[in-house]
Order: sequence, then structure tokens, then C-alpha cells
Amino acid sequence: MTVISLKHNRYNLVAHKTVWEKRAKINSKKAHFLLFINLLLMGVVVFSIIFSLFSKIQMNNYRLDLKELSAQLTSLEHKNAELKNQINQIKDFEKLPTLFEKSNLSVVNNPNYFSTTKKSTEVGVNKLQSL
Repeated sequence: MTVISLKHNRYNLVAHKTVWEKRAKINSKKAHFLLFINLLLMGVVVFSIIFSLFSKIQMNNYRLDLKELSAQLTSLEHKNAELKNQINQIKDFEKLPTLFEKSNLSVVNNPNYFSTTKKSTEVGVNKLQSL
């Protein structure tokens, strides 16, 4: 049987302990680095999920706005077409008397309101009973 002296035994224990402490420090540094990398990757994943949700919500808002604006555009185009039809009816001088009849207007051939010789009567609150 071999007997190991106490001196060598303590040296082996101390050496083994220092090597284990060095390995633990190295392992803890690696573990901290890996933990940092994992947290960083998790943060990127969470940020990308949140960003994609907000971007989808924003795209849906844009789609709804486009639908609303296209509906407004079609109604404005319809109104514009109606106004163009009215302008074309007014420009057509052959159909002008029928347009006047529909609107209950009368055509005056010799208007008196441009003459300066004929006096016109004033109509107001005080002159109302004189008519």
C-alpha cells in the first residue's frame, strides 16, 4: 500500500481547488456572455413581433382610409358629372327656353331695369303700403 504524504495531499487539494475556481470563472464568464446573447435575441424577437403587429394594424388603417377615400371619390365624380351635365344644358341655347319653362323663369326681351329715363319705385318697409 502506498502512503501519500499530507503535504502532497494538501497540494493536490489546493491545486485542484484553484483549477476548479478558474474553470468556474471561465464558465461563469461564458454563461454571462451566453445569457446576454440569449436576452438580446429574445429582445429582438419580442421587438419584431410587436413591430409586426403595429405595422399590420397601421396597414389595416391605411386600407380602411383608402376605402373611405375611394367612396368619397366616386361620389365626387358623380357630382362632377351631374354639374357637367347641367353646364352642357345651359350652354345648349336651343334647349334654353325649355330649361326656363322647367325652372319657371320668363324671358324678357326689352328689360326696363337698364333704362335711366324711367323712374322705379322703391320698395321697403315704409313704402310697402303704397303698392
